[in-house]
Amino acid sequence: MSKTLLNDELFISGDSSRLFLNLELGCSSSCSYCYLPVEGMQVGKRPPQLLSCSPDELLRRLYSDRRFVPGRNGTILSIGCFSECWDSVTRPKTIQLIEGLVAQDNWIQFATKREIRQVDLELIVKNPNWRNQAVAYISSASIRKWSEVERGTTRPEKRFKSFSICNLLGVHSCLYIKPVLPGVTIHDIDLYGQLMVQYEIDAVVGDLFVSDVSAGNAISPISKFLSVTEHTDAAGLREGLARYGRVFENSTEHLLNISR
Repeated sequence: MSKTLLNDELFISGDSSRLFLNLELGCSSSCSYCYLPVEGMQVGKRPPQLLSCSPDELLRRLYSDRRFVPGRNGTILSIGCFSECWDSVTRPKTIQLIEGLVAQDNWIQFATKREIRQVDLELIVKNPNWRNQAVAYISSASIRKWSEVERGTTRPEKRFKSFSICNLLGVHSCLYIKPVLPGVTIHDIDLYGQLMVQYEIDAVVGDLFVSDVSAGNAISPISKFLSVTEHTDAAGLREGLARYGRVFENSTEHLLNISR
């Protein structure tokens, strides 16, 4: 049973430190751990047109939003917490959105479980306003059990080729291990570590969002109806992956530790 009613406010949510931007409310993938149904959103199919927003409209809303602080030290802009921003339908719109956002010089984050192709990323880096202000977070909760827990996403080995493309074009990227699924994700610790070494990338190891907000857990940054639940597996992953490179607890902490 949904705890929220979908409305226009979900296209842009957050505060002046970080705003979450969504071109769609819903996801074409069907990850087993997805929190979108808690928000009343559908998964496994394209969202209805009324739950979509054009890049131009989203930019207009953002620039008139009092929470938005432009500039390098202004609001962090995160794309896609309520959708898959890089699937075949949404990808062109996401590229158009990023092309509009880079003019403000704010940090931009986008997370995806799809492959980022060179031809698409080149459209962004060739923009005259590009100053390496966007970071690609390639997301994975499991490698070996991908087909069970991340149905409808791109196969991990193909997905991870995105790191090569980002490195080739000088774009920041990060291995985004979120959420950590208890008893599942930790079994791929060495495979994740090998990726960090192979592509010379950092990793973010994030906790699971759950709908139980009465258990004393911290409220999630994306919704008051979700809380952050910590598990010993997450701590174990961070400790183990630290042997391979830098590891962070969340994408904001990672962002503040890279430079451009």
